[in-house]
Amino acid sequence: MMRGYNKCLKLLWVFLLFLVSEITFGQELMKVMTYNIGYDNSSTGNWAWKNRSPILVDQIRYYKPDIIGVQEALSNQMDDLREMLFDYESFGVGRDDGGSKGEFAAIFFRMDRFRLQGKGTFWLSSTPDKPGSKSWNTSLPRIVTYVELEDLKSKEEFFVFNTHWDNVSEEARINSAKLLLKKIQKIAGNKKLLILGDFNAVLNSAEMKELIQNKDALLKDSRQASQEIAWGPDYTFIGKNFTPEKGNVIDHILVNIGIEVLKYAVLSDNFYGVYPSDHLPVFVEIKL
Repeated sequence: MMRGYNKCLKLLWVFLLFLVSEITFGQELMKVMTYNIGYDNSSTGNWAWKNRSPILVDQIRYYKPDIIGVQEALSNQMDDLREMLFDYESFGVGRDDGGSKGEFAAIFFRMDRFRLQGKGTFWLSSTPDKPGSKSWNTSLPRIVTYVELEDLKSKEEFFVFNTHWDNVSEEARINSAKLLLKKIQKIAGNKKLLILGDFNAVLNSAEMKELIQNKDALLKDSRQASQEIAWGPDYTFIGKNFTPEKGNVIDHILVNIGIEVLKYAVLSDNFYGVYPSDHLPVFVEIKL
């Protein structure tokens, strides 16, 4: 009888240890996505936003990211996303006027997981506090959105930055990298941070090297830092007619020191060759 009792007690103890470890791990694990959703250009057919948006939102809801950075979202698309992603809080402004005009580089985060501690916006220009400003031969205004979040599970505070760099001017992208570094050091200090975005640049470009080879910022690319296999294709821009180029990964998630990247994936989900956007989302699992 005593032997059976001890065996049951041991099994109970092992189960409790397992449960505690799972709870602890669950507190630390965080899923993050960056997604250029393709702006609503009033197209018809598969590319019409009204046809793409249910697929795109279902994809997001399937993977259940805790944090999402979206690029190219117009005001009406932001309204739709806020309505369909009803369990997320969001922050972002239009890049043309700091209000509702122009594309948003918005951040969504689960309201049951995080508390918003701070937020802000700056423009990638020589006058970063001026809405709609542009410099360095950029074709359009470019923006950075950031939030400071408190993880309600771990009580740790950290920053998330989301951006969309210029697609024409290399000068603009290099200066955007330099400005972004200055800003994150001023805004986030020594706190942990994520940088999400469509950078319109591959990792070995001069502009990305400004970020990930900067010894003061200690930034690393999540694909390179992933502890497990980097899953998915080696491209993120596919175009409206699916014309990807090998190695064309221009959407990135960067993390700084103290953040552990567990998994990385480029998600190529589609329905009979129909994709939710002309970019594929990048999805990672991390631990703070």
